[in-house]
Amino acid sequence: MDTPSADSDSSAGRPRLAPRIRDRKAGPGRLLPLPPSVDDIVSLRGSFLAYPDLASGDDVLQNLSVSMLDRGTEFRDRFELAQVLEECGAKLDLSSDGLYVECSGRALTEDLPRVMDVLAEMLRHPSFDEREFEKARAQAAAEVRRRMEKTGAQAAAALSRRLFAPAHPNYSDAPEDVLRRIQRVT
Repeated sequence: MDTPSADSDSSAGRPRLAPRIRDRKAGPGRLLPLPPSVDDIVSLRGSFLAYPDLASGDDVLQNLSVSMLDRGTEFRDRFELAQVLEECGAKLDLSSDGLYVECSGRALTEDLPRVMDVLAEMLRHPSFDEREFEKARAQAAAEVRRRMEKTGAQAAAALSRRLFAPAHPNYSDAPEDVLRRIQRVT
């Protein structure tokens, strides 16, 4: 007769996630490492709270700023950053969800220090090149215009404006207001 192991859920017969996670302190951060299912490959995901003032439209500035992080640093341009990651076969993504700045990536274990160095460089020493900023602003405006064409997205945004106050993270500004804020960011 088979008995469930400590790592399995007796009701579903599937491995449980929580018992395999170890909670570690790393400086001011918290690490929750999970042993990988594939040897020699590391997947990472992290976030930090950015404290934007949502009522004043800081989320637009935050989104634009985060979109600039992989477009060059004080030490390397966007192509050099991409080359380092490509040489490692690594992937690194940065995004913003309004309240948090998020990063995720994947690399070989042996390349992780190099990938983490690139991530730290992007976060600590972004160049915010003016030409790259204009491209990022145009892309952000184009994305807002694309969402304006989707009735489902417009209905959800209109509902959020009825349900939540402007300072609430679930509030969605009218697309016209977002476009104006994008154009005002310098």
